[in-house]
Amino acid sequence: MVCLGLVTFIFARQLIGLFTDDPEVMRIGVLGLRSWAFAMPGMATNETLAGGLRGAGNTRWVFILNTAGMWTMRVGVGALLAFPFHLGVQVAWIGAVLDRNIRAILMWRRFAGGKWQNIRV
Repeated sequence: MVCLGLVTFIFARQLIGLFTDDPEVMRIGVLGLRSWAFAMPGMATNETLAGGLRGAGNTRWVFILNTAGMWTMRVGVGALLAFPFHLGVQVAWIGAVLDRNIRAILMWRRFAGGKWQNIRV
C-alpha cells in the first residue's frame, strides 16, 4: 500500500485525467488523491489487523473502533473543516486520512495488547 500510495501521489493528475479534463475538477481531484495517498499505509494496517481480530472473535472492538472512527474523524472532522470553517471540500480529505491512520494505530495497540488471545469463540 505504501507503493500504491506513492504511485497515486505521483500520478494523481494522470489518474484524474482518465475521467475528466475540466481544470477545476482536475485541481480538486488531484488534491484529493494526493491526500488519500497518505491514508493508504494506515488503511492496509487497519484492515489487516481488523481482519485478524475479527477472526479471533474480537468483533465488538473492531466494530466500535471502525464505527467511531468513521463518524468522528471522517464525517465529523471532514465536515467541520469543510463547512463551518469554509476551508473547502479538499480539506475534508484530512478527516478521512486521519481516520485511517488513527484507526490503524488504535487497532495495532489492541492487537499488540494481546487481549484478543483470551477471547472464547
